[in-house]
Amino acid sequence: MREMCAGRRVPQNVRTTMQGLGLCKDEFIDNGGWPHQIYVREARRMIGQYVMTYSDLALQTTIPDSIGVGGYPVDVHLVHVVNANGKVETEIGGSGPGTPISLYPIAYRSLTPQASQATNLLVTVDVSALHVAYDSLRVEVTYMIMGQAAGAAASLAIDGNSTVQGVSYSALSAQLLSDGAVLTPPQNRRGIAEVHARVEQRERKGNRFSTKAGTQSKCRTAFAQRSRPEEIDWGG
Repeated sequence: MREMCAGRRVPQNVRTTMQGLGLCKDEFIDNGGWPHQIYVREARRMIGQYVMTYSDLALQTTIPDSIGVGGYPVDVHLVHVVNANGKVETEIGGSGPGTPISLYPIAYRSLTPQASQATNLLVTVDVSALHVAYDSLRVEVTYMIMGQAAGAAASLAIDGNSTVQGVSYSALSAQLLSDGAVLTPPQNRRGIAEVHARVEQRERKGNRFSTKAGTQSKCRTAFAQRSRPEEIDWGG
């Protein structure tokens, strides 16, 4: 807001218009018109065993430990606009935000810290991902997918007396598949339609991306014993 009102690079007519605006008079009146909490779109993220990148979203890599499928467009707030051989492009290619992508697998290792820093913590929000990849991962549906996987992994780690890094992927994938998760991105429209139909069916049954009660309980136990946040590499 300040930049739009006073920025030297902003045209004067835009600055004049913005200077005539202000905070909403009938909202947050107990706090001077300002909300009590700011919206943090993106903050520090863990640097885990695997860092998800745009190459993963573009299916240019192989993910051997998929725990679910993402597919939300890269909803990035643009920072750089460049001249690419006479064409206007952004830091992610193309000419604007909301770049559509294919359905892609999400790596279990992006939920796990480096073993030297913590062995009893699973991260499902501040996951190990670079900026552009995170702009696709940072939506509720993928949060639920990663949360379901973390719950199942926590249960297996407790039952097997192992670290989260040592959880057997074959056992984890079997558990997720038995709970109705989709681990492999369909490669055609029919497959995509089947995924959407399965999600809608589960929503109607009131079982939206949920795990078994025992798994949820063990997940809470694991998180109650988690390492201190300051011991984790949250990047820069």
